[in-house]
Amino acid sequence: MMIKKRLLRLLFILLFFVNCDNEPYEGEIIIEDDSCQIATKASVIAAENYALASDEDFSILCQTYRDALENQIETCGDEDGILQASVDDLAECTMVNELCEEAITAAQTARHNYLAAEDINFEALCTVYRDALQYQIEVCGDDGSLQTLINELGNCELDADPCEEAIETTTIAEEAYNNFTEENFEAICNAYKDALMNQIEICGDVDGNLQLIIDQLGDCIPEDIVPIEGTWVLNFILVSSQLDIDNDELETINIYAEIDCHEIETVEFYADGTGEFYRSTVANYSYANNFGSADGVDYMVTCSEINTAISFNWVRVDNNIFATLTGGNTITFLKSPNVLSLFIPDGFSANNIDNISPNIVHDISYVYYKE
Repeated sequence: MMIKKRLLRLLFILLFFVNCDNEPYEGEIIIEDDSCQIATKASVIAAENYALASDEDFSILCQTYRDALENQIETCGDEDGILQASVDDLAECTMVNELCEEAITAAQTARHNYLAAEDINFEALCTVYRDALQYQIEVCGDDGSLQTLINELGNCELDADPCEEAIETTTIAEEAYNNFTEENFEAICNAYKDALMNQIEICGDVDGNLQLIIDQLGDCIPEDIVPIEGTWVLNFILVSSQLDIDNDELETINIYAEIDCHEIETVEFYADGTGEFYRSTVANYSYANNFGSADGVDYMVTCSEINTAISFNWVRVDNNIFATLTGGNTITFLKSPNVLSLFIPDGFSANNIDNISPNIVHDISYVYYKE
């Protein structure tokens, strides 16, 4: 709740009205200077308006009242300092959200207790901290960083798999990052980096992909946001489940480094709303059952040269880039601050060469960075 400065001193201001002498006066008529009385009356009126100010007109009415008091001091003097004390109370005429300050303090205390929690009281202190963060969002608002903290807390279950929770938190932070605005970019970018570093600490990062993403995020300053116009080069091909695509007993979600295809693949956006999608090769996946391997299969990848350039028209809606290809098909790129990605449901499909097992199917994402 927005709280205005105290108005108790208004009672003292009323004492500054100049009294009029009603006794008959005989002699020379003297024209009295009533500027002090006028200044005092102006202060009283300004104080009444300020006391009734709404949130919308608080600042202007506060400033008017402060100016009136300062004028009264200049005109009438302020021997005992009461008027100046009222001016000091008004300060910068900004509204103070006392509930927000209290919520921040409560959340900080709850976090301190949560970090010091032991197994016996972990769930209770975690829940208190999560509720305190939720309340802080309600009264103070949120740039996304508080909600990320809440997501990291999960269900406050001590026996939950910490790696699974870390991955889930990273996924949520990534989704927020992919829907950035210029206003919240820095906050959600740092929240995403924190989630990635937390995942590395808890789960590890065998293939280095998580650290590579952190490096690409840079310093999370607005200048890191690159324009869509220009040439984007394929850097990652990510599948929705870890695969050992080169049969070296090491699984990864980034199969780009595991295959010899897609060496030259670019997407170019021109300022006039046209573009060109170039592909040098296309990959075809198959597999054979091998129950002696870690994942039970051996993959085979065949690369076929196509050297195809496809023209398209594009429009941007928020962080989505809709590209209508020659022929009428439309594909949707997602533009994060410095990354362009193309998500294709069930885009990875490997058929069994013996036709005795079903196709292995996963979602796939092609990730591009600016040249």
